[in-house]
Amino acid sequence: MGRWSQNSRTGGGPPIINYMIKAAISAADEVVVTYQQNVDASQLDAAAFESQPSAEVANLIVQITPTRIGLVFGADIDTDTSLAYTGQTPAIRSPQTISYT
Repeated sequence: MGRWSQNSRTGGGPPIINYMIKAAISAADEVVVTYQQNVDASQLDAAAFESQPSAEVANLIVQITPTRIGLVFGADIDTDTSLAYTGQTPAIRSPQTISYT
């Protein structure tokens, strides 16, 4: 096998980066976040999510479906306009800010 065959089997290219595609306030202090690919809530830090402009930080994160997580905040965030993620989880886009829908 030549060099081309070896390169084509290795996959090459940059690693796939997962990112938020939707964030929706589901209750006065809760947000449901949908990711572009499967995400593991246990690998994320709830404190890395901040609702803006209130600057309220999430204090609980739960897995809803393979691509959806739920965030619970310590105060009402239902008048906020966006969610920011600043964590350092491998293969998750950071920083990222998304408007609530």
